[in-house]
Amino acid sequence: SCEDKCDGREPAGRRAGSQQKRARGSMERFENGQWHVVWDKPLLNDVSPVDALVSSTGQAVTFDNWHSVGHGSDTVVIYDAQGNVVRALALHDFLPDDYIGALPHSVSSLHWGGEHCITGGDRRLVLRVAVPSLGFRRNAEREYVDVVVDLASGRITPPQGKAWMLARVRAWTVNALRWL
Repeated sequence: SCEDKCDGREPAGRRAGSQQKRARGSMERFENGQWHVVWDKPLLNDVSPVDALVSSTGQAVTFDNWHSVGHGSDTVVIYDAQGNVVRALALHDFLPDDYIGALPHSVSSLHWGGEHCITGGDRRLVLRVAVPSLGFRRNAEREYVDVVVDLASGRITPPQGKAWMLARVRAWTVNALRWL
């Protein structure tokens, strides 16, 4: 739980008496009027993912860790249709450090993302990355740039184009103004 993580109890979120050491995920499919377990395995997250997406082919993507959004090597984790890890990503795997430093943040979290989606016939994950701003804005008012990740391989297509260049300028400006 959030309190466990804050109080330094490991593993955080574990029920009293439970031997389970990690968050657990399961995938089921509905066939012939019944649910069938496709996979049931531990996730990389130590407490619980904040959000998840599932493709129609059975791949799953988890986002962030409860009470530490944007932190850790498992900020984005792609699982194949059998529940095996395709790739785990930290923010620095797809964003420059100066950009990450300019993102809005709270005591425990970096507010880096928006409504991510799976597109391209279930072949691409689109990460909606917040454009840095001087003040924290509600999700509806924030601007985003897209980072595309291949679901099968976890390969990242680096962001580019005018929107990305403007987002980088905004990050530079936010960082510069923080030093004044």
